[in-house]
Amino acid sequence: MAYHGSSVGAVRRVLDRGELGAGSASILSCRPLKAEPGCGYGESGENCVPPREEQPPPVLLSPSLRHAAGTDALASKVQFRDPKSQRPYQAQVAFQVCVRPGSYTPGPPSTAVGGPPDPHFSPAELEWVTKEKGATLLYALLVRVE
Repeated sequence: MAYHGSSVGAVRRVLDRGELGAGSASILSCRPLKAEPGCGYGESGENCVPPREEQPPPVLLSPSLRHAAGTDALASKVQFRDPKSQRPYQAQVAFQVCVRPGSYTPGPPSTAVGGPPDPHFSPAELEWVTKEKGATLLYALLVRVE
């Protein structure tokens, strides 16, 4: 399990697609490729790996919800006012995801954390990065209202 901090505006797009990341490239999209001589193919074949410019951007995850939702850089807050009581509130969202083992690279935080680090995790493995399409499975949408 891991967490991915997100902006409120991105929630609908992520839920509609059913996956994290801003890329629209699919691993199933194919491009014609010239056949290599002597490989047994007379016609051009298909290359089912998207070109580099269509590769989706890396997805930043954390095993710590405190880290994933702890900074505005990872999970920005949106302000709203309750129409009945006129009280101001702030909302913040994060996704809980299942991550395929071996599909991510752990590392130290890439942004400054707004509070004390999570004592349950090593700072050297507080962020996970994956570039693999289909490496995550949405499990829950977490909403914090303050």
